[in-house]
Amino acid sequence: MSSATISAIDWRGVFCFGPEPTQDKDGEEIPSWAVFVGDEHGEPIFKVYHVNNFKRALGLARLMSQDRRLELINEAQEA
Repeated sequence: MSSATISAIDWRGVFCFGPEPTQDKDGEEIPSWAVFVGDEHGEPIFKVYHVNNFKRALGLARLMSQDRRLELINEAQEA
């Protein structure tokens, strides 16, 4: 197997998606963003963090990307 093939298999990135509608503890609909480390198909590998603030979600994704030295895939938009 070539090093290019191994790199493609092992590729990971930090993804930031959203907003998606969710409910708070009072049952009110609020926007939520998902931040996670994922594979080349955008599937989560580890824990998915749900953040209820766009700027905080993007900040978390940037920190995770820098800390893990992974590409940031930002598909998030402000609500």
